[in-house]
Amino acid sequence: MERYLGIDVGGTNTKSVALEYGGDGESVIELGSVPTVVDAGPVGVRDQVVALYRSHVAAVGAVKAVGVTIPGMVYVEAGTTGTVPNIAGDWLGFPMGGTISDEIGLPVRLINDARAFSLAEATLGAARGVSTVVCLTLGTGIGGGVVINGKLWRGHTGMAGEIGHQTVDPSPDALVCGCGNPGCLETLTQAEALCRRAGQPDVEAVFAAASAGDEKAREALRAEFYYLAIGMANAYMLLAPDAFVIGGGIAQAGDAIRVPLMELVHSRLTMGAPDVVDIRCAELGSYAGAIGAALWAKDLPGTPS
Repeated sequence: MERYLGIDVGGTNTKSVALEYGGDGESVIELGSVPTVVDAGPVGVRDQVVALYRSHVAAVGAVKAVGVTIPGMVYVEAGTTGTVPNIAGDWLGFPMGGTISDEIGLPVRLINDARAFSLAEATLGAARGVSTVVCLTLGTGIGGGVVINGKLWRGHTGMAGEIGHQTVDPSPDALVCGCGNPGCLETLTQAEALCRRAGQPDVEAVFAAASAGDEKAREALRAEFYYLAIGMANAYMLLAPDAFVIGGGIAQAGDAIRVPLMELVHSRLTMGAPDVVDIRCAELGSYAGAIGAALWAKDLPGTPS
């Protein structure tokens, strides 16, 4: 029996899973969720991850490696972090992977949270068995990832899959994204932008108001789908994925977002368009990031088997 631990550090909660491989294939053990120590900085987060590792091993047994998601930039080879917008502290260059590894005596691999979601959904979730997958997380920001033949495609900088940071608004008055670039897809489609257009307090209220006939909410959704379709059509022309997988808070609307996106993306593919653009809703729920982290740990070069 091989066992890998995945810990998904979020801006609100930290979730954990153990991924077990035995004679019957893999199984996922959900190990629960705890509030992230968002005011304790990277050292506090590191200490929380180490404490979770120890409590989980006491519950399920030894693991071979640990994967940890970070809700921001990570440098996989160095095991360090970059900008982490939703957790306080000086994260630039913090040696998160190495210091956790030193504490627990095991290999530790960092991964961006959206990339972990993508790896999980392409491997064990909505797009399992599919060759080329583009995944999007639609929520506070717009994250993503690309998985090809079961492997996360990172590019030479590790930034491949940042679908939310492609420029879709080239106008002089384009909104400036949190990344510093004006006109990113994220500025036009993140949850805050959708709610602002609709005049509603949250995404669920936007869809409820639109369903009840509120024209402002309906127009806000039309704009949401319009810009998302541009970004997804761009991704399709570059990668021709077998499937897209959408997850996150906005995607919880299910077919109310999936069906119009299929039609709009297809309408933009004028060169060799498929009969249907395959867009799937994520299946793994709130533990997808932790599952992806465990898969990432299993794929760690040099991990003993």
